[in-house]
Amino acid sequence: MSNEFEEFLKKYGDARNYFNQQIRNTYYNGFLPWFERYRNGDKSLDDRLAGMITNGLTEEETFFILAYTGSYSSWVNSDVRNGLKLECESKIAFTKWLNRSLDKVAPFNNSIVYRMDNPLGEIEIVLEWFDKKIGKNIKIPYFLSTAKEAYKDSRIVWKIETLVENSFGKDLVQLSNNRFEREVLFRTGSCFEIISTDYETGYINLKEIKSNSESQIELTGCYYNKN
Repeated sequence: MSNEFEEFLKKYGDARNYFNQQIRNTYYNGFLPWFERYRNGDKSLDDRLAGMITNGLTEEETFFILAYTGSYSSWVNSDVRNGLKLECESKIAFTKWLNRSLDKVAPFNNSIVYRMDNPLGEIEIVLEWFDKKIGKNIKIPYFLSTAKEAYKDSRIVWKIETLVENSFGKDLVQLSNNRFEREVLFRTGSCFEIISTDYETGYINLKEIKSNSESQIELTGCYYNKN
């Protein structure tokens, strides 16, 4: 175990804080046994851990991806997604580790992915917001989970065309706690151009752009109620 990761678990494993305590428990009681079994040749974990080897990840880096795809996505994303400043130290540290881990994972270049969205607002209001912003660029300041296929029960679907190279969307094949989701995870700060909307299907067509593009609208909170 690296000194940095040991310090992370020590600092953010404080039993007086529920979520911090859960981080420590998730590692020692959840994923460390997986890593130990995999080190000892347990091939039944290939569909969850083989990506660790192919992407050159350490067990510590892999932990953050597995935790996120397990039960930590809502916890780490909630503040930023709701338009709040990220001030929780454990979330800041988790975000830093996860971004660093994703930077080592193979990008899902020149492909189509789907983000299933069920916003609180009326579908028409959300679609109208995107329709008025066609040609504009949006920025997602939180981690964005997408899939390689669309699901029929979603009210709104973002259909995203990823960059030809160096996409921020990372293919989590054989590197996920939920092996059946076929997830492509975008790191924080991913940017997209709004291409078109389809009121009949509820599809919003987006194209990934480089993160340093200008005139970005941050999608947080009830963005569709803003101008």
